[in-house]
Amino acid sequence: MYRYTDPLTALENMLTQLENKYDRKLNAYKVPSDPEAWIPPAEVWETEKTVNISLDVPGIVPSEIDVQAEGDNLIIRGERKFVSDENNKYQRKEKVYGRFYRAFEIPAQVERENISASYKNGVLVITLPKSSEVKPKQVKINVEE
Repeated sequence: MYRYTDPLTALENMLTQLENKYDRKLNAYKVPSDPEAWIPPAEVWETEKTVNISLDVPGIVPSEIDVQAEGDNLIIRGERKFVSDENNKYQRKEKVYGRFYRAFEIPAQVERENISASYKNGVLVITLPKSSEVKPKQVKINVEE
């Protein structure tokens, strides 16, 4: 017996299943539904002892940047405020102002309690130290004669 299924309903069901399956990972990269939000450029790199994230956030007061470990994600929020003198008549305004938001999945092998952040020359650097069980360890080979 053939049962007709509306193609749009079938597609909607597939998308719902996909969202449910990958929701945790997809949510880490969603920007809040805020038309004013902007996304600062970031770099993520790894060393032997740390995972590092840097964000270009010039013109933002460091005390107005919020860095939090929430669940499996590192969330970075802040705002670049537009300050204008009434006497200024702008010919061009290319800088982005307003709230920003970034989220990164925290690797399981990171010591969450030792995450640190620093700010210098408009660059925010967040350091996530690796736990000792992940750091490479040289094993000495004993030669028996």
